[in-house]
Parts: sequence; structure tokens; C-alpha cells
Amino acid sequence: MPALKLLLVEDDRIVRIPVRDALVDAGYLVTDCADGTSAQRLLTSETFDIVLSDVRLPGVDGLSLFRLARGLQPPPAVVLMTAYADTDHAVTAMREGVRDYVLKPFEMDELLLRLGSVRDEVQFRLRVGRAQLMEASELGQQLAGATPAMAQLRERLEAAAASDIAVLLAGETGTGKDLAARLVHQRSARAERPFVAVNCAAIPENLFESEMFGHERGAFTGAERRRAGRFEAADRGTLFLDEVGELSLPNQAKLLRAIESSSFEPVGATETKRVDVRVISATNRDLSDAVTTGAFRRDLFYRLKVIDVRLPPLREHRADIPLLVGKFLTDIAGRLGKPTQVLSPAAAAALATHDYPGNVRELLHALERAVALARGKPISLEHLPIELARVMPPSADTGLRPLEEAVEQFERQYIERALEQAEGHRGRAASLLGISRKSLWERLRDAQAEAQLKKGKPPSP
Repeated sequence: MPALKLLLVEDDRIVRIPVRDALVDAGYLVTDCADGTSAQRLLTSETFDIVLSDVRLPGVDGLSLFRLARGLQPPPAVVLMTAYADTDHAVTAMREGVRDYVLKPFEMDELLLRLGSVRDEVQFRLRVGRAQLMEASELGQQLAGATPAMAQLRERLEAAAASDIAVLLAGETGTGKDLAARLVHQRSARAERPFVAVNCAAIPENLFESEMFGHERGAFTGAERRRAGRFEAADRGTLFLDEVGELSLPNQAKLLRAIESSSFEPVGATETKRVDVRVISATNRDLSDAVTTGAFRRDLFYRLKVIDVRLPPLREHRADIPLLVGKFLTDIAGRLGKPTQVLSPAAAAALATHDYPGNVRELLHALERAVALARGKPISLEHLPIELARVMPPSADTGLRPLEEAVEQFERQYIERALEQAEGHRGRAASLLGISRKSLWERLRDAQAEAQLKKGKPPSP
């Protein structure tokens, strides 16, 4: 781990200098200052991992510095140094989120020991943050695709991530709404905070309030201890409401109130809890139709869809199937620690021509099944689910080739089918394939050049 940046704020030079030197020797990157005003300026212009500050300072005091630091992204861990007379202030600050406080006068070893505990927590948080960034990158790859439809989807999700307002994801089952929600969260300013996912369709009607808002001990039979609800668990983070269209009207009203007021009352509680939660919701239903029929509240619908994002079904961007097949086979091989499987031409063609009512999820599961059944052998029709395998006759399953060649072949065949259906009109064929006319032209040019080379002719200029 790289050295942590620490801001030391202490007006007493006799204390500040030896503390600074000890922190430098302990491996911290230390910036020190003698008053709160200078510290305030540094906090707003630089990023620090830890702030070690006296409570009483000229200008801005230590508590005010902590409250400023708490609102930064990412917020540094704050440790206060305080005389015995100021311990009440320090305890109050601990309740607000100060990591620790050290009583003056202190032994240097004691200070370094207390800071060492804070350093371990900060380094853990940084490791988690880096892992989340890597996961966000992997999620982005799972929403991969070279078609305009997928490029527009990624652009829309990035725009949603840059904001902090409600997002409604709409799309058929298996299009990747959960992946999209996680990507928005992990590219947002809330990335280091919790991502709490709720399957609204799986919550029993009578347990909605307890599940979402929590309950106090003794609130009902079986409530033997206090339980935090999903809203509280997602405080300062993201709450993902999957299949939100399945909620009953009474529960929609309770959800709307919590979102509008950013507050709720746990079951059996007398006090209101306030939270800071960003809501992302998802549905495979047409909620606008549900609003028209009275099955979904209009006010909740508009509260949830401040930004609306539609995830296209796989049949609308079929040109991405070769890319997805290659990626998924590589990922599966990586998980198993084995070489990437090859496809027979018939298996590749079957994968390319299926309609995928289960969308990308169905494609992934079909390949996982095929790899498991092939047991290291090339994937043929017999290894695919029957609904895919019956697209091509078994007699067509002859000859094996590397994955890249097979993918190229079934892409060419599929483009030919699109051109036939469009009666040779390239614009309509490109639209059917979900790619631009330029992309279609480039693919046709490459295919023509390859055909000429096979005939022993130089490619056309």
C-alpha cells in the first residue's frame, strides 16, 4: 500500500514539531499547519487520508474541521487531540463520526499505536475502493458491445452515474439491469458506500415495512432484537429496488413517502430516522401502462424515473453476439483455469441465430452448460440447450476450427441473411443488425477482400 497522507493541525509548536517528525518516521506523508484556517484551506484543495487535529485552534476549531472533512469525497478519518477539559466535546464528536481522540499530554508511542489502528482501517477502505473500481470495469465489460445500441446504453449509464438522482432501468429479464445498477453505483460519488439490492417481488406483503424500514425489539411476535431495514443499511449509499413494478399499491405509498421525505419510522419505533439514499429501480414491466391501468402510482413513477434507461434485448443488437460469445468463453475458461473452448461451425451458427428470449443471461448460461458438458472437447450442437441446437440440423456439425474463425464465419452468414431479408438494401440491413451503415460496409469490405485472397486474386483497392 502507498504511504497515507496525513494532515497535522496543532498550534503549539513544541507539540507539533516532534509529532510531525515521529509521524514521518512512521511512514506517513505529513503536511502540518498551526491554525484551523490554514487547515480548512488545505482540506478543500488537497486530498488527505487522515486528519490529526487539536480541538482548540486559532481561527477554525477542530470540531469545525471535522465537520468539513466529513462532507468531503472521500472523507478522511479524523483523530482529535484534546486536553482533559475538552473531553465532552471530543465525546460528542465521536458520536458524529470522529474516529478517535487522544488526551494531552500523551506518550508518542500511544499516539502512534492509536493512529496505527486508524491507518489499518483506511488502508482496508482503499483496498475495497480499488476492488470496486476493478469490479466496475468488469461490469462495464459485461455490458460490452460494439453496436450503436450498446454504445448509447453505456453513455446513458455514465451520465446517470455522474448525477445523484433517481434512475429507472427498464428492460426484459436477462438484459443486465442488475449489472447496470451496480455500474451506476460504482462509477458514482457513492462508490465507497453500501450498495443494497432488494428484490421487491420476493418481499411478502405483510413484511414490507419491516424489510425496508426495520423494526425495534418486541415490535411483533418473534422480533427478539432490533433489526435495521434496507433503507438504513443503504444510508449514504445506493438502494437498488429490483422488480419495483411488483409492489402493491399500499406498499408503493409507503415507499413514496420514504423517498420523498428521506425518512422513515422502523416498526415499533416512536422516532423518525433520516437517511441519505440514492434510489435506482428496475422493472421488466411497462410502468407507464401500469400507471394508466391504475396498477402503479403516477407520483411514484415520476419520482423513480428522473433518469430512465432502457436496456435493449439481445435480438436488437445481434451483431454483438460474436463478441459476447468470445468474452464469455474466455471468462469461463479463466474461472476454471483451462484453455478457452473452441466452437464447431454449426454450434457457432446456432448461437448466432437463436432469438434469446432470456437475453444475455440465457446466452451466458448456454455457454456455461456447453463448457461443462464438453469437458475440454470442442463445443458442438449436442452440448447446447435443445432450444438452440434444433436451429441447425445435426448433419451440419462437421469440422472444427478455432473460436475466432468460427465467430467470423457465423457473423458473415448472419450479415448475408440480413441482406437477403432487406432485399439487398444496406441501410435496412444495418438497421436489422443494430449496427451503423459504416460498420456494415467495413464488414462487407473485409469479407470481400478475404474471398478474393482465397481465389488467388489481390484485394480490390
